[in-house]
Parts: sequence; C-alpha cells; structure tokens
Amino acid sequence: MNKINSLKRFEIGFVSILILLTILLVIAIPVNACYYKVGTFESDYTTYKISFFKGETVYGKGNLYDYDYFLKLRIKDPQGNIVYTSNKSQHVVYCSYLLNNTAMAGIWSIQLGVLKNNWQWSNLPGRISFFTVKKATNADRKTPTRTKTMRIFSTLEWLRSASCMKLSIFAQSALRTS
Repeated sequence: MNKINSLKRFEIGFVSILILLTILLVIAIPVNACYYKVGTFESDYTTYKISFFKGETVYGKGNLYDYDYFLKLRIKDPQGNIVYTSNKSQHVVYCSYLLNNTAMAGIWSIQLGVLKNNWQWSNLPGRISFFTVKKATNADRKTPTRTKTMRIFSTLEWLRSASCMKLSIFAQSALRTS
C-alpha cells in the first residue's frame, strides 16, 4: 500500500510540474521581443562601413522589428552636437549625410529614435552605433597625386612615341627592301 501511495504522489507531482511548464510556455509564446538595429553603410545600405573621410557620404539605416512605431535617425558629431536628423518612417529608416570639409575628425554616433508619445533616443545597444571620421589625405584615399599622374602620363607618352618610332623604322626598312 505504501508503494502505491508513493507512486500516486510521484504521478501527481510529475503531472503538476508538466501543467506548470505548459502554463509558462503558453504565457511566454505570445510575448515578442522588440529588436532594434542601427548602423552605417556603403551606398548600397548592406555593406557595413565604420570609417569615413571628410568629403564622403555616411549612409545610415535603422530597423525596428515587431512594432509599428515611427523611427528617425540622428547623427551627432564628436562634441555631441546633432548635425542631422532624418525624416520619420516605419519599420526601416534610411539617411545619407555628407561629411563636408568642416566636419570634425573623431568618433561620431548615429542613433535610432522611436516615437512613443514623444521621440525617445536611447544609448542602448542596437539603438546607437559609432563611426570614425578621419582627415582625408591622398595616401589614405589611394588616389594618385598630380606628380604621380604626370609620371604615368609621361611614361605612356614615351611608350607611344617609342612604338611609333619602331613602326616608322619598320616602314622605312620595308620600303628599302621593295
């Protein structure tokens, strides 16, 4: 009889635990997590880019999943000044900002704002991203300078004139033999 009672107590305990786990799962399933994402990109808005030079354009993109709130992006310079705010959009927001020659070198930020009664700007991960702005030099941009361009042009001119001389010598020798 004791074995039967202990077996029944075990079954009741096991069933009770299963019922509690089922209740927890049913409660937890409908809860959606709000997921934010913001970053800076190349002009295709898919290739991440976190380092820019003065004169380049910063392309920003922010997403908010599972909610229908309006979104905005804002860009801050290294001193914390807001230099750009995008138009509002739902689910995904895009922006582009030209870093002109007066843009400060340093660490900048792009923030994703959410409209819930008023605009909320958070520094939580997923809501803010950082990028660097550098002073552009010809070496950094890997564009040829005027002297390199002149050297390349001179070399091409030399090759062209040398091939013309060879063609001229070939034509002259062909005329002599005929």
